[in-house]
Amino acid sequence: MYSLLLRVVCIRASDGTLVYIEDYNALRMTPAGELRYRVSTGRGIELLPPGEQSAQLTETVEKARALAVSLWNLSGASGTLSLAQIKNGENGALELSFSASYNGFPICDRSAAYLIVRDGAVDYLDLLPRVLTEGASMTLLPGLQLAAALPQQGDARPAVRYLQIRDGVLTPVYGTVK
Repeated sequence: MYSLLLRVVCIRASDGTLVYIEDYNALRMTPAGELRYRVSTGRGIELLPPGEQSAQLTETVEKARALAVSLWNLSGASGTLSLAQIKNGENGALELSFSASYNGFPICDRSAAYLIVRDGAVDYLDLLPRVLTEGASMTLLPGLQLAAALPQQGDARPAVRYLQIRDGVLTPVYGTVK
């Protein structure tokens, strides 16, 4: 579906990152599993024929989403990706940001995937997959104690999110959502 056929030179950086280089384009895979793709010259991963991005915005977004989800699943990452933001970038580029959730809870403060699409091709891609395993369960606060502990904020309601405090460990924290 997506062509990423590379005539490649592979280099291992001192930190263990694998860097694949084709012409002036680079694909990096870090030991932590992060995937970074950059295009310096030429076209990147083609989603649409040249010149069709502006006429086919919905198709561009859907194909970029499908690419991000496909890479996410191939990486073995836990959870699901959801389109979080679409933004018009510089020089007619389209910037797409994706969030990740696991069992309905957000698992990352920053974008789990971020793509820049220019003229129907992906020029820039960051993918931050996380593999989660369930550990010990814990009760944060019973519902009534939580309601009493939260400040009065009108129509705000409590929400749980997970923050990565230490490597590989997600810690639940409470917040409010309006």
